[in-house]
Amino acid sequence: MAWSNFIITLAGVGAVVWFMKTDVRKSSTMVRQNLKTIRGWLEEQQASSGGASSALKQEPKQVPESKAPEVKKDS
Repeated sequence: MAWSNFIITLAGVGAVVWFMKTDVRKSSTMVRQNLKTIRGWLEEQQASSGGASSALKQEPKQVPESKAPEVKKDS
């Protein structure tokens, strides 16, 4: 009776380990696929906004002092 309980326990533990192992493999595969997808989205967004970001990085133009509008005082 003790041997049968021992064998059933080993079979149960073995089954749990096997299921966990396959679950971990599937989960890690899914995480890798999700990371690839997100990385692709980020690269696509950076590529599409590349023109806008380069325009934002340009320094603003300075207005020459001679062409600056004059402020009128009412005093």
